[in-house]
Amino acid sequence: MSTKTRKSNGQGHTYKVGNSWKTVITSKGRTVTATAKTQQESKRRAKEKVHQLPVSNNGKVVGANKVTLGEYLLP
Repeated sequence: MSTKTRKSNGQGHTYKVGNSWKTVITSKGRTVTATAKTQQESKRRAKEKVHQLPVSNNGKVVGANKVTLGEYLLP
């Protein structure tokens, strides 16, 4: 039986899933995940996604509020 070891990367955590690595970062109320074949690539992809999050004028992430399924499907 394999165990999941999570290594902190300063902003979230990275762990092995099968033959890949998964990084999970929570930033500004949003959770970003990325998977890749290597641990370094997974971290890099997750950090890129964090930097691409849209930001409003007051510094909070746009769309960070909870959205119902109906609001999501019918804009």
